[in-house]
Amino acid sequence: MKFTEQISRCLLDHKDMKSSTMEYLISEQALADFAQVITGVKKNLSAENCPVVAFGGSYGVMVASWLRLKCPHIVTGALASSAPILDFDDITPQSGYHAVVTKDFRVRNWSNILNFRLTELQQKQMGLSHLQISSLIAGNLKDTITLTCRLCHYDSPPSYPVNKICSAIDGSPA
Repeated sequence: MKFTEQISRCLLDHKDMKSSTMEYLISEQALADFAQVITGVKKNLSAENCPVVAFGGSYGVMVASWLRLKCPHIVTGALASSAPILDFDDITPQSGYHAVVTKDFRVRNWSNILNFRLTELQQKQMGLSHLQISSLIAGNLKDTITLTCRLCHYDSPPSYPVNKICSAIDGSPA
């Protein structure tokens, strides 16, 4: 998975990038590339009948999952965690993500539930205006909540950001 991220970065940073090279930065092309690499490696190793399980982290999780969905004849299984592989418009409820994040915080500290309900208010313009006027959070409320939600995807060692957020909200040391 790291390979495609590096290729994408090289293409994006390249001074001579043209619109013709942009076709290689789409998810369909990434999936086709991985399918071809997997098939080629299996052929070179005389392992055509060997099952393949795809896995990855972050972007790699999305690719692994999509490979399994789109190419079940090439990828036997996929291990995916911490990626919203089906979290797209018209597939999941809008509040689904927030419910899962709220559950993460509930496990650690009940007092933080109220603070995380700010996210629901943020979704309504009147609620956002009220919260900003009330100065419940310094700075840009929307950016703060967005950052907090992103950190919840990575609640693992060594940083455990959910625990740190709870400690900061409660005013205790992390």
